[in-house]
Amino acid sequence: MELSLPPSPARLAELRRATRACLQGVASEAADDLVLALNEAATNAILYGSRGEQPIDVVVHVNDDLIEASVLDHQPSPTPTR
Repeated sequence: MELSLPPSPARLAELRRATRACLQGVASEAADDLVLALNEAATNAILYGSRGEQPIDVVVHVNDDLIEASVLDHQPSPTPTR
């Protein structure tokens, strides 16, 4: 699953639904944990990482017994200080 969402808390329900659909066949406890973790990470990305209208990108890959997930915000890189 690859999902790009506007940086709005109102879109978190869409993220949870898409993640659940992606995790069909995964043990319910593991699916619950991942949905919660992605919701928290996406919330933090929306509240603290995203600037302007830059999207939040979420990727989930399920391969046999391995689940890989990431949340990416598009926060501007900090300016180096001297």
